[in-house]
Amino acid sequence: MLHINSTPNLPPLFIQPQSAPVGSHTGQIVVIDDQLFVYDQARGKWLSAQTTLLSYANENNSSGRFLEFVGDVTRNGAILPYDATIVYITVKALPTPTPRDKNIEIYIDNTPVPNNDTVSPEGISVDGVVRTSTNSNFFISRTHNIDVDQGQSVRVRVANAGGNIEDTVVLLWLKWRK
Repeated sequence: MLHINSTPNLPPLFIQPQSAPVGSHTGQIVVIDDQLFVYDQARGKWLSAQTTLLSYANENNSSGRFLEFVGDVTRNGAILPYDATIVYITVKALPTPTPRDKNIEIYIDNTPVPNNDTVSPEGISVDGVVRTSTNSNFFISRTHNIDVDQGQSVRVRVANAGGNIEDTVVLLWLKWRK
């Protein structure tokens, strides 16, 4: 256990900011510019301690459509202020009338992220297509590693094939990347 005594009116801990630290083990921390980062050994990069959520949804039949971002916006997506990595993804949809195997596609700057089913030995995925299943109609991933650069746009589309789903909600969790 680490206990840090502080002096009144002074911060109890100061981490000297760095510009290009070399990480080697999960859990190492550093301040880069004005943000706190934690090294993620499985993904091989510094990721922010903070997580940012992007939410996409549609309450009607979602098949063959881009999901709405912040209301009724379907032809545009979030523009990222920093380099980021999509680290978690959740999908939930209602089937019509039964659960469906349904592809949900992530787009960066109007280009689909490849459906490559690649998983690293650490269990990290860079697959840009996730699926609901006929058993659950949801999908959860805590092992994604999709990089998005500053200024790029992120959108989400439901594939046309596989039957209809409604009330579709896709959440993408991003961490800023250095």
